Amino acid sequence: MMRFRAALATFMVSAGLSAAALPATAATNVVYILDASNSMWGQIEGTAKIETAREVMGDLLGNVTDGTTVGLLAYGHRSEGACDDIEVLSGLGAETPEALVAKLTELKPKGKTPIAAALKAAGDVFPTNDANNNVILISDGIETCSGDPCAVAAELAEAGVDTKVHAVGFDVDSAARE
Repeated sequence: MMRFRAALATFMVSAGLSAAALPATAATNVVYILDASNSMWGQIEGTAKIETAREVMGDLLGNVTDGTTVGLLAYGHRSEGACDDIEVLSGLGAETPEALVAKLTELKPKGKTPIAAALKAAGDVFPTNDANNNVILISDGIETCSGDPCAVAAELAEAGVDTKVHAVGFDVDSAARE
């Protein structure tokens, strides 16, 4: 488990996905979207994926730089079958990184994977005139609510929300990679 966690954290940092590694301008906005769907109870090397995700998120949030505002969304943690189970746990800059880490421990995976709707919700958190908006989606699966994440990203751009979306998939199959 430690080997997998270290590899995932190394990948995220080397791919430029750490809030600390994003451009440090006056208005760097990062919204993390955490998959808390039922599949996150799956195991990797004997540890639930949700536990690994919490640990890696804790590491990332512990390295947020000055000038970076962070928000947090989660999905699939309140209802077993609802595609609208998306919650803004913290708007941009509303809480400290330490408070966000505490919120992660409260998430209990149980539902579906509405990635497209979660991306739209993240877009609603960002100011439209800010050119340094970043979404970091951490998930182990594919959209299960018939949404189209690529179409939502295009809609955000058309609406003037300049957003870079970074997807971190772990323990995903070939369908999820597409």
